[in-house]
Amino acid sequence: MSDVKFALELELIFHKSDDLSFQSFFNELMRMAVPGFCPVRQQRDGGNDGFVGATGTFYQVYSPQRITDATLKAASLKLVNDFDKLAASWHYLIKLKKYVFVLNDKYQGADAEVIRRVAKLGRDRNVDAEFLTLGGLEDLFYKLEDGQQRRLINRYSIGRTHSSAIKVAAQAVSENLSIEKWTEMDEQISYGALDVIDLKAIAILVSKLFSMNFLDDESVVIKNLVARLNELVNVFHDEGTFEQNGERCWNSTWKRTYPNPMAVFFDQQLEVWQKKVSDSCYNACAALSEFATYIRKRHFPDFLDYCSYSMLRREAGSIDVYNQFIPGSGE
Repeated sequence: MSDVKFALELELIFHKSDDLSFQSFFNELMRMAVPGFCPVRQQRDGGNDGFVGATGTFYQVYSPQRITDATLKAASLKLVNDFDKLAASWHYLIKLKKYVFVLNDKYQGADAEVIRRVAKLGRDRNVDAEFLTLGGLEDLFYKLEDGQQRRLINRYSIGRTHSSAIKVAAQAVSENLSIEKWTEMDEQISYGALDVIDLKAIAILVSKLFSMNFLDDESVVIKNLVARLNELVNVFHDEGTFEQNGERCWNSTWKRTYPNPMAVFFDQQLEVWQKKVSDSCYNACAALSEFATYIRKRHFPDFLDYCSYSMLRREAGSIDVYNQFIPGSGE
């Protein structure tokens, strides 16, 4: 898998999108990435799919179902014809200084003839003309803030292809809940606490996985993972917990009253909660291990660099002896 976030999702969007669906994605991307960008409805657009009034930049978008000799020839004709319509319909409203022809090239690269046509158009019409393909759109996408990237991906990629959903899930898990991150969290959980920021990250991951469409056998693994991670988040929001110094943990402020007549009751509550934390952590780790094993067998043999999710706990009755184990593996 690529180390670049959302690389797979973007590729799927660009391959699957054509005509209006691609233009819709393009419009939202441009609104986020280019200040002042204004999309134009397709009907009676006068050769204008969007523009930036302050700079006099106009965009025309073309996204065929497939890239063939015929569609490339159509692109060469379209970029000239639409420019002429644009000049006739819009030039007197907003001075046309730059014309950008956007082609969904399905990752096949820029066509030499289209490039020549764009350059010739610029010279003949005395305007700054540019040819923009998927490489340029990816550059714009990766300049967005992480939250903006996620909104775009969530809106346009979910459910587009069942066969790839599990790969998207694998990428999401490796990015948001890596072996290293889990090891850090496991150590903190062993002391009955977890960072608020980590809890939020898990909740976002759960939401992403929950919203995706999987094949039947994939759904079994994913549903278990979602349920177990959700349990882990919820246990740190149980009644009796609170937030302190960026962590969620058990509220032991009752100890400030000494002697406290409710001390035995509070200690019993804490003991029950600690057992829930231990069980939730164990189950979450087991579900992550099951998911990683599934991904290695079906898709990526080197998933997570062959490493496994595990837990480290002090041996009962010992002060400095610790055991590392993988839940559900026979331990």
